[in-house]
Amino acid sequence: MTIINGWWFVAGLLCTFTAFVHLLAGQKTIVEPFLEVSMDKGVKGVLFACWHMVSITLFVYALALLWAGFEPLNLTLIGLISVQFVLSALTFVAVCRYLFPHKHWFVLPQSILLMPIGVLGLIGCLV
Repeated sequence: MTIINGWWFVAGLLCTFTAFVHLLAGQKTIVEPFLEVSMDKGVKGVLFACWHMVSITLFVYALALLWAGFEPLNLTLIGLISVQFVLSALTFVAVCRYLFPHKHWFVLPQSILLMPIGVLGLIGCLV
């Protein structure tokens, strides 16, 4: 197999790495402490399910981006996935500015991994 779009392939590799960081490191640093917090079980259940939905989404997007590196997939689809990553990164920056107005934006560093995936994907749409 030959890589036909290196930008998408590299975005897929970075997305795969991000998915594993989310799943493994996030489980220890975010999920386990969160599950110990006293709160309504319905609210906790929704947030816990959302956490796992994000894990699934990251792995599915990783697969799509890696596949797109080898096969000419729908440009619109990969473009939308890429925009979603850029908007997600900007969401983390905005939430950080809202919750921590006097601290650096990387108090919530997720955007450091999300933004490059989106930018690489968008560049791949242009070449």
